[in-house]
Amino acid sequence: MKYQLPFFGELDLSKLEEYYETDIEFEGRTIQIDLTFENTDIGIEKFDLIKIQLTDIESLNFENRKEISKDFQEGGNVEFYVKEILEQLDDDIEEILVEADSSKSKKEHVLDAVKLKRIGFYPEVENAGIVSDYTISEELTDDLVVVFRKLDRTFDGISIES
Repeated sequence: MKYQLPFFGELDLSKLEEYYETDIEFEGRTIQIDLTFENTDIGIEKFDLIKIQLTDIESLNFENRKEISKDFQEGGNVEFYVKEILEQLDDDIEEILVEADSSKSKKEHVLDAVKLKRIGFYPEVENAGIVSDYTISEELTDDLVVVFRKLDRTFDGISIES
């Protein structure tokens, strides 16, 4: 059976590979989208959920940004990430904050500079069907803010990973 998936084109569901990836332009940057399958026998309903998410990356990103901001405000993992970035980058932080609004703190500027880098789909992982990676700069740090969601887009947590 053939299935048309945004950004990936036509996939043969009877001959799925374990991994697919593609790059797309999003908000003026290139981001990676990938699909990872442990089994190559996935139900059509999971592809339908992936398709829904791929057709509306803007709102997925918006919802993730809300969770990232909320976690930051509550002093969670994101606040730790921002503090670490400020400590690690010290002098280099100014190049990221070039267009900084003087009414915001440095922490808020760093938070605003955290951008989507990658969206990974894992249809067989119950609590992390969608994994979205955010970074302030791939050149300046390997650390990522990672947002986990189920395939139906239900929020399932945030972590900091390297």
